[in-house]
Amino acid sequence: MPYRDIEKRRAHDRARARLPHRLAQGRKYRATHRKKKTEAARLWKINNPERAHTWYWQWRGTSQYLLGKAKSRAKSLGIEFGITVQDIPVPKRCPVLGIPLFPGKKTVTDSSPTVDRIRLDAGYIPGNVRVISYRANRLKSNATIKEIERVLSYLKRERAC
Repeated sequence: MPYRDIEKRRAHDRARARLPHRLAQGRKYRATHRKKKTEAARLWKINNPERAHTWYWQWRGTSQYLLGKAKSRAKSLGIEFGITVQDIPVPKRCPVLGIPLFPGKKTVTDSSPTVDRIRLDAGYIPGNVRVISYRANRLKSNATIKEIERVLSYLKRERAC
């Protein structure tokens, strides 16, 4: 790429020369220190079981965790993904059922927060996602409005007796 200004040319050359070296350096470090870092993390978890448990389960209910799970689902389903952490704030209560949202202990529970796509044909894009409880998401998973109305009318008939 021709530059008239020699300083711009030098800066460009320095930046391009550094990039592969820095990437290779990071790969090399991770490869040589993988066992050491894994062992250190394992020992920390053993020596701090309460902190490790609390940290993991608190993190599970965060927007960052939900974002990662949504990104993984979008990739496996081959649908569009374009949301950020700001697009999926976790409310205190489920907007559908009104139950408090918090992550379960060692498993997903009815009150665990999940990312829900409002329109299934649109993918994970801003304005098409919200956080609701796992139970609400399961109830509406594949049902049509007509099917939900039928279930509602059935429950009204059965509970009236």
